[in-house]
Amino acid sequence: MKTASPARIVPTEAGYELQPTTLTFGNQGTARLSGSYGPGIKMQARLEKIDMALANGFVADMGIGGTASGSVDYEQVTTGAMPQVDAQLSINNFTRTTSATISTPVDINFVGKLSTAGADVRAVIRQRGAVIGRLVTTLSAIPGGSDWVAEMKQAQLGGGIRYNGPGDTLFSFAGATGQRFTGPVGLAADFSCKLAAPCVNGVVKARGVNYENQTYGTRLSNISMDGHFDGSQFVLDSLTGKAGDGSVSASGRVGLSAEQGYPMDVSVDLKNAQLAKSENISAAANGTLHLTKQVGQPALLSGTITLPETRYTIVREGAAQVPALTGVRFKPHNMPKRITGDEPAPSGTSAFSLIRLDLKLRAPEKLYVSGMGLESEWSAKLAIQGTSADPRLSGEINLIRGTLGFASRSFELSEGRVSFTGETPINPSVAITATDAIDDVDVTVSVSGRAYDPQITFSSSPSLPNDEIVSRILFGSSVSNLSALQAVQLAASLNSLSGSGGGLNPLGKLRSATGIDRLRILGPDETTGRGTALAAGQYITDDIYVELITDARGFTATQLEISLTKWLSVISQAGGSNTTSFSVKIKKDY
Repeated sequence: MKTASPARIVPTEAGYELQPTTLTFGNQGTARLSGSYGPGIKMQARLEKIDMALANGFVADMGIGGTASGSVDYEQVTTGAMPQVDAQLSINNFTRTTSATISTPVDINFVGKLSTAGADVRAVIRQRGAVIGRLVTTLSAIPGGSDWVAEMKQAQLGGGIRYNGPGDTLFSFAGATGQRFTGPVGLAADFSCKLAAPCVNGVVKARGVNYENQTYGTRLSNISMDGHFDGSQFVLDSLTGKAGDGSVSASGRVGLSAEQGYPMDVSVDLKNAQLAKSENISAAANGTLHLTKQVGQPALLSGTITLPETRYTIVREGAAQVPALTGVRFKPHNMPKRITGDEPAPSGTSAFSLIRLDLKLRAPEKLYVSGMGLESEWSAKLAIQGTSADPRLSGEINLIRGTLGFASRSFELSEGRVSFTGETPINPSVAITATDAIDDVDVTVSVSGRAYDPQITFSSSPSLPNDEIVSRILFGSSVSNLSALQAVQLAASLNSLSGSGGGLNPLGKLRSATGIDRLRILGPDETTGRGTALAAGQYITDDIYVELITDARGFTATQLEISLTKWLSVISQAGGSNTTSFSVKIKKDY
């Protein structure tokens, strides 16, 4: 942004006067401004092809786009006086962008006036030249006293709205991120009564509408909605839609009166509804939810939900290795202090930014949890209370059956319980026990403590020291029979289990120094004649992995793995015992 010529601000007896000046924005777009500032403020603007995205720098979460042309005249005699506004704008290719989608571009013509004589707002929405929406809103005379805002809320309201077009254009004004709403929507309503407590009469209809939440994979399809405005409330007569193999239906009432705090009573029925379907979580639900709101209270979401089948995959990101820099110091900040400070920009709010919670979750079986070597089935009985900003989770999740893969062995889960106590942040207590028989020793692995800081302990029958137990788990052999390379890995494993992982880790240091993607130790294999070996691998692409395997006896082999899909891979190995092998690896949840 720059001035086409120097902007002149002239002191006067009444304050300051901005003489006509022109601002240019990039390669296109100009704004001609003039006005005055003193006891009051007066501004006149003439806009030509101004990029609407400029507003995103002043109001968080707007995400609007398009170009605006027209005029805006604004005058306020004193600071507390009622403003006089006259605006005429034409907005081309108006859009609202979220992280998931961009709304259908539309053209908007807007004319609005506000004065003590009242208010008159009119707008026309066009898509590809065809009119899809009209808005007319009027307010009766406003006295314009010191509390002109309250007077305006009590003014008589008139007008109406007609809309028949894409639903994403209307949904875009909600500013919901990571969500999509597509399909045709029809709206016809007339306004009356007063602005603070409007009376609206009309209908809303939608057919074949789709909704998608990309964060959780929720997708509602073929939604049909019928509703009508009945004076001071909107009545949702029916809403039905498909959710995977199940369905969702809803009905209820939502008040339109600000004086009454927008009361509401909406009921949602779920029948095997697929509420989440992504790589990490998949869940269907049965039950009824109630969303209610009374005067002076936040909205309340309550109900009991049963989960007939839920699948959750644990994803644990590897800890970042941050080097410690020595001899580094920061110079003092000599620049002028920022006027606005360093506070974060305020985020957008909505009518449902704070919701009280009173939910009960039941999963009697088929709560499948996998990942990090865990393949298990659980049952759950939980209660969610608090608010949407500060949820409190209480109850227990108990093991039904499962196995824990550890060091190429499969341990049977004999006990499992995760307890939530309603604290914030959510940090449940964990008690998991897994057992396996290794030769003549029964080994038990126990995980206990808090989820953020679990403690892993080993025991055996007959009783053995920790290094002996870990040696049998990793190599199936006693400590006295380990090679030098196996002993190094045993020491690293014991160190990582006993501390935070910040101590000796020779394999990790070697992998980091060489830039190798994967470095591991393999036990001996009598079939191929391989002894204890070192395997180093590199990902050529996201789907192709090459690994070199060698031992101290001269055994050398090269293995190539190509991932055709997320669950199907082809593996080829050459060398070693002068043979070439070919295999297919299939990994699928059933």
